[in-house]
Formats: sequence, C-alpha cells, structure tokens
Amino acid sequence: VVKKLDNGLRIFVFHDPRLPLVEVALRVPAGLSAEPADQSGIANLTARMIGRGTTSRNAETFASELGRLGTGIAAQTAREYTTISAVFLARDFEGGLELLGDAVSHPVFLESEFRRNQNQAGRAVIQSRQNPAATASEQLWTLAFPDVPLAQPPLGRIETLGRITIDQVRSSYRDRYRPHGGV
Repeated sequence: VVKKLDNGLRIFVFHDPRLPLVEVALRVPAGLSAEPADQSGIANLTARMIGRGTTSRNAETFASELGRLGTGIAAQTAREYTTISAVFLARDFEGGLELLGDAVSHPVFLESEFRRNQNQAGRAVIQSRQNPAATASEQLWTLAFPDVPLAQPPLGRIETLGRITIDQVRSSYRDRYRPHGGV
C-alpha cells in the first residue's frame, strides 16, 4: 500500500504475516549530499542524536520505554538519505510508532549528549580507517567525485567533526528532517 500525506510524506506498507514483527523506518533527505563541506559528519552526528531524549521524555525515560518494548532506534546515514528505524512486536505497534515519531519529531539536542555522540563519532571514524575496504571505498568516492558533497566519507572527517557545534546540529535537523521528501 502506498499513500502520500498532505504534508508530503510518502507511506509504504509491506505486509508479511510470517513473523509478528513490525519494522518502521523513516528515510529523510539528510544524507551526505546535504552536508556543507566544512561540516563533514554532521548528517551522521545529527542522526546519532535522534532518540537521545525528546521534549516529552528525557534520555533515560526514552531509553527505558524503548527497553520495555525490547527495541532500540537505529540510525543509518547514506549518501543521499538518513534512515531512522526500529523493530518491535506487532502487538506493540502503537507504542513503538509513538516512540519513533516522538524521537524524530521532538528531539532535544542536549549539550552533554552532543559531546558524547561527537566523541563516539570521532572514534568510529578512526576505527573505520582500520578497515581497508572502507578506506578504499572512501578514497574511490573522493577521487571520482572531488568537491561533490555526496563523496564525503559516510562518518565524516576527524578534522571537521571536532568543529561541529550543537547549534549546527540543531540547524541541520531543522532544515532536513521534514515530512516533504521523506518516506
């Protein structure tokens, strides 16, 4: 089933009765192609901040409610899109959808969570450099498409990650996490 809401969000429903699970994934045009050159890594960092507390739930309460449903929120930043998703039991559909919707629609970007996630993102970049295949892929994109934003490394660059501010993350979220263009 495919529907387009009045706000521009497209909804796709794929029914598979084999397992009593529901996966909800929101894909927004907030990938690497949307990153300013001097903010390489901001798409990944913004996505990491989703689910770290909302205007109605602090980070601990949010994590506890996710835990009661036996799930977590995953964020994956790709070249053109970022996907925020969760999997939960079908009987928990309403509660899971409400939590995921709250995470994406009402995040709070707290300084303490930001610093922790910024450090984790930096460590992930360093670890990815230990992987020859990931390093080769990153170099190929950079060489094939110099000066093209979507050729940025998926996790960002160490030299820019440390300079990204919480206000830039908030601005990135405000500009890119919109229903129009989302799936």
